[in-house]
Amino acid sequence: MSIQILPAQLANQIAAGEVVERPSSVVKELLENSLDAGATEIEIEIDKGGHKRILLRDNGKGITKEDLNLALSRHATSKISTLEDLEKVTSMGFRGEALASISSVSRLTLISRTAEQSEAWQAVAEGRDMSVNVTPAAHPIGTTLLVEDLFFNTPARRKFLKSEKTEFAHIDEVIRRIALGRFDVSISVKHNGKLLRKYPAAKKGADPYKRIGKACGQRFCDHALEVESQYQDMTLRGWLVNVVEAQTPIETQYFYVNGRIMRDKLINHAIKQAFSLMWGDEVQPAYILYLELPATAIDINVHPSKHEVRFHQARLVHDFIVRTIQEFLRQADDMLVGDEETRNAESSVKVFEQAVPNHDYIQPLKPVDSGTNERTTSYGSSSGSVGGYRAPSFQSSAGKQYRELLQPSTTQESAFEVDAYRWLKVGDNRILLEQDSQFYIMSHASLAAIFWTSQLASHLPPAQPLLLPISVSIEAQQGQSVQVIIDALATLNIDLNLVNKKLMLRKVPAGMRDLDWAAILSFLISLSNEEVELDKPAHMLGGAVASTHIKLENSTIERYLCLTQDETTNTLLKLYTKEVPLTKWLDEQGG
Repeated sequence: MSIQILPAQLANQIAAGEVVERPSSVVKELLENSLDAGATEIEIEIDKGGHKRILLRDNGKGITKEDLNLALSRHATSKISTLEDLEKVTSMGFRGEALASISSVSRLTLISRTAEQSEAWQAVAEGRDMSVNVTPAAHPIGTTLLVEDLFFNTPARRKFLKSEKTEFAHIDEVIRRIALGRFDVSISVKHNGKLLRKYPAAKKGADPYKRIGKACGQRFCDHALEVESQYQDMTLRGWLVNVVEAQTPIETQYFYVNGRIMRDKLINHAIKQAFSLMWGDEVQPAYILYLELPATAIDINVHPSKHEVRFHQARLVHDFIVRTIQEFLRQADDMLVGDEETRNAESSVKVFEQAVPNHDYIQPLKPVDSGTNERTTSYGSSSGSVGGYRAPSFQSSAGKQYRELLQPSTTQESAFEVDAYRWLKVGDNRILLEQDSQFYIMSHASLAAIFWTSQLASHLPPAQPLLLPISVSIEAQQGQSVQVIIDALATLNIDLNLVNKKLMLRKVPAGMRDLDWAAILSFLISLSNEEVELDKPAHMLGGAVASTHIKLENSTIERYLCLTQDETTNTLLKLYTKEVPLTKWLDEQGG
């Protein structure tokens, strides 16, 4: 077959494959055209789920007689005319494809009148070449679009339509999205002659919860937390639901960018990350949010349905959304745990001052105090080096290695020695430690317990957020005793809260994120009231760390062995280790 130009009707039907998926797609395109025309009142009538008839009437500015000929043509639009216009488009539509595509798969009638005209005009596209026939008509100022017999000439498409109930449910959802994006527009919906939805226009400053209640239900309004935040030229406002307080999921998720509903991957990731960092992965977010930023900062022309957007500064937008949602979810968290002052406070605009959005879990640590021991930082890292040596695992020839360990080294490869300690790895999770001619066997967990008990008691590191919060379930009767533990650990910069019968851990002292915190929390909540050391929280935490089963890298062992020689350290060594007679132990190993 030779190359040929497709007939106009066939070309439009091909384009309709992307633009017109089902009746709800038609309603969406017609609604967006009405909004672009400045309509404040829109009436929609649906018959048979949109299969048979879709009528939309608005009070917008209308279309002149001269423009009606082009209104049903492909790529004909009044929204843009140059590439510069496309790069800063603010209208809902701009491609000029919708009416041409709809008219190619249905019987479409367009009636419109402008304020300057004394009469209305009606346009119908017919025939193989989709020629437009314009005739006089009676109509008030505004536009009426009538779409009948959708997919009548494309039976393959028509047979994929679902039941009348299902198709109307999709239409209802499209209208709900528009209603939540434009509170200033009145929208009414009839199905099979019966009025089913009416969204009265809300005047500026009026209570928005009436429309939100109609669209999303009263439960959303009961648990909604109002949000408004600004950073540079971006504003994020709307409502978040305190999903923990609501207990059962609320399936409301609407996000708008410059008034346009979006289902963008970057936006969804940012929202999910913010909620999971606060309340865990099992929580389902619920929100109605509006992001406003300059039209030049986004590219809207990346998806056929315009449901996705490309941000010129995607990372900045992502972190701004995450930070804003986290900030206001913390307010909800405070309300949940009984902060009456926060509970009774009115929502206010949150403006971040010089707060460049970033991941705060990679912020640098605070500098070391000048009074700190030269070889030990406040986080347990050593300024000295042990070369590139990796301590060997225990083998059957360990006896010979131990005897060599006792001999003083005259080379720089004294890698067994860290400060006053000499050590060797034994098995997967134990080490043999020598100090002042005494030998100790200890687990990696015990070494971590000694190090962090000593550090927390002398040099308290700053708090750092976990990449993801850790939650541990508790029994109802444990609530009071757990609160005592929460208060004690708060003095160690550990952010632990009781939320909905779960302990939620969000921040720990810097350097401690790699520990097995789920096991540590489980150990702590198992303590009896007599075992809780309120006056010695560092010792209590050290005991919990020692109870875990962890395997440390050699570099971490070397760092943990950079301990200051004092009475506290010696006491901890005796508490968490087992002294062994070296000769007897060597004989047991076949040395």
